[in-house]
Amino acid sequence: MKRLWIKVCLSLLLVGGLLCSAVFGVAAADSNAVDKAQRFADGVLRYQMERSGASSVQQWINGALTSKAGQSAEWYIVSLSQIGHYDFSSYRRALRQYLETNTVYSATSRQKYALALMAADAGNDAYIDSTMNDSIGEQGVMSWIYGLHLLNNGRTSREHTAASVIQALLSLRTNDGGWAVIGTKGDVDVTAMALQALSPYYQSDAAVRSAVDRALSLLSSKQLADGDYAGYGSPNPESTAQVIVALSALHIDLASDTRFIKNGHTLLDGIERYRLANGGFCHTQNGEVNESATVQGYYAMIAYLRMASGKGGLYILDTARPTTRVTAQPTTRATTRPTTRATIRSTKATTRTTTRATIRTTTRVTIRATTRITTRAMTHAAAPATLYTAVSTTQFAGTTSMPITTWSTTASTVSHTMATTISTTAPTQTTVFDAAVITESTPVQTTTAQHSMASTFDGPSGVGRDDAYKPIACLVIEGLAIAALVLLWILGKRHPKNLIAVLVIAAILCGIVLLTNFQSPEAYYSKAEKANAIREVTIAIRCDTVAGKSDLAPADGVILPATVYSIAEGDTVYDVLTAAVKEHHLQMETSGSTGMIYVAGIQYLYEFDFGDLSGWMYDVNGETPSVGCDRYVLQPGDEIVWAYTCEIGNDLT
Repeated sequence: MKRLWIKVCLSLLLVGGLLCSAVFGVAAADSNAVDKAQRFADGVLRYQMERSGASSVQQWINGALTSKAGQSAEWYIVSLSQIGHYDFSSYRRALRQYLETNTVYSATSRQKYALALMAADAGNDAYIDSTMNDSIGEQGVMSWIYGLHLLNNGRTSREHTAASVIQALLSLRTNDGGWAVIGTKGDVDVTAMALQALSPYYQSDAAVRSAVDRALSLLSSKQLADGDYAGYGSPNPESTAQVIVALSALHIDLASDTRFIKNGHTLLDGIERYRLANGGFCHTQNGEVNESATVQGYYAMIAYLRMASGKGGLYILDTARPTTRVTAQPTTRATTRPTTRATIRSTKATTRTTTRATIRTTTRVTIRATTRITTRAMTHAAAPATLYTAVSTTQFAGTTSMPITTWSTTASTVSHTMATTISTTAPTQTTVFDAAVITESTPVQTTTAQHSMASTFDGPSGVGRDDAYKPIACLVIEGLAIAALVLLWILGKRHPKNLIAVLVIAAILCGIVLLTNFQSPEAYYSKAEKANAIREVTIAIRCDTVAGKSDLAPADGVILPATVYSIAEGDTVYDVLTAAVKEHHLQMETSGSTGMIYVAGIQYLYEFDFGDLSGWMYDVNGETPSVGCDRYVLQPGDEIVWAYTCEIGNDLT
């Protein structure tokens, strides 16, 4: 009997020890996650302060962030207001001045600025009040999401309540239980952002709880093996950041919830894949630092740290001092859908997309940096800028987008609503088609949407190139080099360094000849006839939505009327567009690597010129494809229309 009691006691001690080990193991894991998130957040601040020359966060706010008020500072201001106590008065004054001197067309942009003013402790503010009354639901799903953020912070609207906005959001769910700017499949970024806005009602509203649970299952299923996420087929940290913000708002610990741990990798492990040694984040693994990825990585860490310390979601602003929040009444899928103009429609007009976008910081005619939806955008390599000479130059310009849903894409980015898309800190390419001949590309059909990630520029296939002069030019250079060597030998200047100098110069000249192309203007602008053409397509370029609003837009909105072009097997929408702007001497600016080319501007009309949801989109036969323009392989008789939109396609017919 005594031995039996000893065995029982030993067993209890063993079980107790195992339980304690498990508990402490989980606590240690949580502690490690918090430490990692804090280290990542501190790294971003260190990177930003070093690049701006600030010695403290407050100095960074008063200097670099204040100077970028209205351009790229807003999400840092929101994040900083949620993690520390800072004086935002200089930024607040600068943002108000920006809003007084600039017309903001985009509803989602106004909502972003209203959130930033609230985060900067603006108190009662006329701009916030007007935004509450004229922006909610006016620009599709993202304006419902950010409108709900504003309402969640105690602001009121004449037209909407939290309950009505929740009803609108639930009615906009895709077939798989997510949310998207376009299409019938849930997008990671937009779905996560919808959950961020709905999170305060998870416990009190059964319909919200059911919708959120289903969306969480969708997000869990889309998580990649390394713990990160992909937007429009491209793994990126921005999509991962949006999921972190959503889980944190719902008080779901990413470090311990098995739904969001894949092969032992958490979301923090996933986003760490894009973290650079300087503390910033890149849009694509092993890429250059990207401002959109960096700011989204930063506020994702802030969101997680707030959750770990028991605080509310990222968008429940501590500085807003909200009044009692309206509890939404239970809603169902059968509830009548909103009938306002901006509600996502079932027609093709709403099946258009924008890319994960990023704020442009360079001039229009030179290099611009972009971002998709998202970018998801949309936004995310180096893209050559082709100007009139045959020399390509590359510059980098940092860009920061608000959270977008691509224009990204894109960014990707989709790429450019307020979802975090895929914007990249990478050069974009301005092609003023008084330029050198463009190289050839081989298009491949995929499901990757138009993304704002920048890399090399591959022009249209089938654009002829006369290289016959190159061998002759190289032979001439070699002959001159030999003559120079003989002359040096005769003159007695036989030192090895002289001989090496001649050979190096000759090699450089040959390289220049081989890497550049020279044509007469007549030859360059001539419309090349393809020997392997398989019939024809038509292309038109229009900007009706901004006709009369910009001196750059033709009065009738027609930049290029419907024009017939021959195509060869495998030619893409991008091939035909490039041939068209080349022949008609039109300016075009692009970014993105092969397979993800994004058209940022045509004839000096650029994305974001008329709001955060503005930019260029294309149709083929009246439908908006879900692939990038250099991935859409054309068929004989296809009709292509490039159109400038101010409202992610909702304003196009």
